[in-house]
Amino acid sequence: MAPNRAGPARYPAVSRSTRRRSESTQKNDERILDAATREIQVVGVDRLGMTAVARRAGLTTGALYGRYESGGELAAAVWVARVRDPHFALLDRAIAALVDADETVALDGLLGEVARPRKETFVALEFLASARRVDDLEEVVLADVRQ
Repeated sequence: MAPNRAGPARYPAVSRSTRRRSESTQKNDERILDAATREIQVVGVDRLGMTAVARRAGLTTGALYGRYESGGELAAAVWVARVRDPHFALLDRAIAALVDADETVALDGLLGEVARPRKETFVALEFLASARRVDDLEEVVLADVRQ
């Protein structure tokens, strides 16, 4: 077979409509992750439904299924993009304060987070509790915990 001499342009031109769509797509990605995080906080990861997330995000279910194959895959994306880093940062601060006796860590802030957890903390605990039941979560959450 002869090579394709024309081939794609090395640096294709980006039109304004493509750029706008890209920004819109990025905003929709954020809306979906925010809506899924809130939905997990309200109903739990076991009852996470794509239709409810789409409704909460103000999008169609097609917009979600175009990005994620299942609620488990969406939940895994929430773990990676929204929950994992803040949760491990909280644990690192707690260990530094309690185990390492690091006096630069404010215990009041840690106690406040435990008394009134942010939604990311609540959702992280939900993920840790249910990761073994949801295959997509087990794959990412337990791997991160083991690491």
